[in-house]
Amino acid sequence: MNPQTYLEHLELLRQAIRELSEHWTMVLCTRDQCLVAITTLLLEQVMPVAGSTTELLALELPQEHRLLVICDDTGSDGGAEELMFQMRHRHGARRCHFLIGLERDVPQQRLERLWRCGAHAILCWQNCGEGQMMQAIAVLMRGNTFLDPALGERLRHPLACSALTASHLKLSKREEGLIRLVAHGRNSREIAALKQVRDDSVRHELSELYRKTGVRSRDGLLAWGLEHGLIRPHDLRA
Repeated sequence: MNPQTYLEHLELLRQAIRELSEHWTMVLCTRDQCLVAITTLLLEQVMPVAGSTTELLALELPQEHRLLVICDDTGSDGGAEELMFQMRHRHGARRCHFLIGLERDVPQQRLERLWRCGAHAILCWQNCGEGQMMQAIAVLMRGNTFLDPALGERLRHPLACSALTASHLKLSKREEGLIRLVAHGRNSREIAALKQVRDDSVRHELSELYRKTGVRSRDGLLAWGLEHGLIRPHDLRA
């Protein structure tokens, strides 16, 4: 791609983001000043910058906007995985969307885990200057997911055969369906009405799910469901 074509390509992406970002707040979470500079140069929108999950949680962000968090996985307070969990807990799962930038040689296990935990876009930092970051943001704002080709190929085969369902824990279809109903915001009484069973039967099933999955609350169950691929962030009702 010659320089003029490249600049035209970037301008088209900027225009797309400009049109899509009216109801979005973007925030950058990284301590890498090089990444801060690159992101600032590529994007027109002025965004808050936080150096850690703790700093990000302390920011006063608009309540009416959806949140797009651009981050890396180098934070000392749990990395991108902990950041996603804390932001969903603070601001609501449906509001929060995550673009995670990783190195090309990120360990396979970590790459798979971040995707299973509900990243909406995964980008190879080495490619962000080629327009991949802006493309990922535009795709994400349209309600889709984005995988950088440099990392997506590594995910495609392992994800097809990995434990995206919780079959290794021998969850029944009924139990999987219960997790999805919880994700959709249904309480015990509503679930009981849908299933035409007693309220205490549903509460007992939930208690058994907590025991089996090793969690203590509905929020913990939803986090577990995200990690194991039973639900995705867009399934969650804030």
